[in-house]
Amino acid sequence: MIENNTYFVIMAGGIGSRFWPMSKKSKPKQFIDIFNTGKSLIQEAFIRAQKNCKTENIYVVTNYEYKSIVKNQLPDIEDYQILCEPSAKNTAPCIGYAINKIHSQNKNAVVIVTPSDHYIVTDGRYSESIDLAVKHCENNTSNLVTLGIKPSRPDIGYGYIQIGSQVASDSKVHKIKTFSEKPTLEIALQFIESGEFYWNSGMFIASSQAWINEFETYLPEMQESFLEIVDSFYTDNEFEEVKKIYAFMPNISIDYAIMENTKNGYIIPSDFIWSDVGTWNALYEIGDKNDDGNNTKGDFILLKDTQNSIVHSYSNQVIATNGVSDLIIVESDGIILIADRKKEQEIKELVNEVKKNWGDRFV
Repeated sequence: MIENNTYFVIMAGGIGSRFWPMSKKSKPKQFIDIFNTGKSLIQEAFIRAQKNCKTENIYVVTNYEYKSIVKNQLPDIEDYQILCEPSAKNTAPCIGYAINKIHSQNKNAVVIVTPSDHYIVTDGRYSESIDLAVKHCENNTSNLVTLGIKPSRPDIGYGYIQIGSQVASDSKVHKIKTFSEKPTLEIALQFIESGEFYWNSGMFIASSQAWINEFETYLPEMQESFLEIVDSFYTDNEFEEVKKIYAFMPNISIDYAIMENTKNGYIIPSDFIWSDVGTWNALYEIGDKNDDGNNTKGDFILLKDTQNSIVHSYSNQVIATNGVSDLIIVESDGIILIADRKKEQEIKELVNEVKKNWGDRFV
């Protein structure tokens, strides 16, 4: 039974620069059908949310430039469910905006916050983890819960969370012991071997009141700003009021601002199949590969003596390779990226260089 007090907030304002050139500012990766399923990543996220939440309680936070894309891809939601940010200020302002709007309408809300661009296999385990977290937060209205993903490899592109003691009344919920940012390979291997560390999924569940309490404690000026415009929520004047306060918002993540500081942080270890699809390597890991370990997309891909590479053409151009391995080769709208798979974390810097040299035209 889906309760009226359960809400989903889907964060969909990012640009996805590490997925360049397929993902560009004009149409970021969350609006693209990456896996050839007939649905974009945000559409998949919306369908997942509907399994645990009423459609009218699903909110999307995005940049105002993408409102029309959201409305086109998610025709079942109303304007009030699309929260438009005037500028990108990371996840804390994004979540603060959504929480305060929902709380102004329903003081008993339990809110699930999730990115729009993750890959999740919906075999039932995901919905079960969400239900467990919601029930815990209904009974423990001060707690913030995140879903930790059991790591399948020592990935250096993810943050890690160390689990602490179990909650006496709910053995599947653990106290958060420590947060760790992206580790070195050596440390990631130690994390895996200990069995105490889980990938930080970036998904958070808490009552709206718990969120409000944490914002008042760790981001009091931000919270005060949202309270100043609370009367504009669900009105035609909402975006104009949000613009006024966003000019003074800090650029800060919810992890850094609250989750790493709160005394009320908990984690549910989960084993559903998940990837944040944050990089080409992440897509390579979960994608189909041929006998040579290559993942391809496009009708005119010719690979000779090529191994362990991802080769994609999004404009159906011819790509031919010979005698190479461990590469990222991507073509989109005439833009070509060729990179060492081991240096994928540097793609974002490369995009910045392209922008510096030639402006926004190609990014």
